[in-house]
Amino acid sequence: MFTNKKVLVAGGSKGIGAGVVDAFVDQGAKVWYISRTKGNNNRAIHIFADILDPHSINEALDEFDKENLHLDILVNAGAVNYCKNYDN
Repeated sequence: MFTNKKVLVAGGSKGIGAGVVDAFVDQGAKVWYISRTKGNNNRAIHIFADILDPHSINEALDEFDKENLHLDILVNAGAVNYCKNYDN
């Protein structure tokens, strides 16, 4: 169904994002995923980026653009786990 489609997953190294990466790869898509850490999936291409750093995101997208003329599917599965310590 997704054979030869180009998919980019933000936050694809673990959790739901890793599951999305696996599902698209299993369906024949060529998948890149953006994250701070490389996941366990060797069937997809990892691009480093920190979603808290706009410069890092731009570099990651530039890296993707160097090899690709188009993108078929973009999935944002990236999240920020932030907890502020409130001292009372």
